[in-house]
Amino acid sequence: MALSQTGLYQSDSVGASETIGLQAKAATISSAFYGKDAAGNPIAATIAADRKSVTIKVLPGLNPLTVNLITPDPAEPPALLYQGTTPLIFVTLDSNAGVGVIPIIGH
Repeated sequence: MALSQTGLYQSDSVGASETIGLQAKAATISSAFYGKDAAGNPIAATIAADRKSVTIKVLPGLNPLTVNLITPDPAEPPALLYQGTTPLIFVTLDSNAGVGVIPIIGH
């Protein structure tokens, strides 16, 4: 199911796969993390081979999806993280990098 926005982004299906895309001039996803493991360490999300999307399995409760972007262009305009036709967050790139955080609630 697609994420829905009510202040935070929500998914009604814990365990469902959600894919977040990147729309950018030259930026790509360098790393992404969603939730924490039992030891409290961030869990790496699955990044597509073209580095333009990330897929997660929805966890119960409130967990942040943190997406780190890099670009070879120091004048890169803000990048958009989206799902389907829904814009989720714009990420400002400064000094060839940027970070976007999307809080997701799994029910």
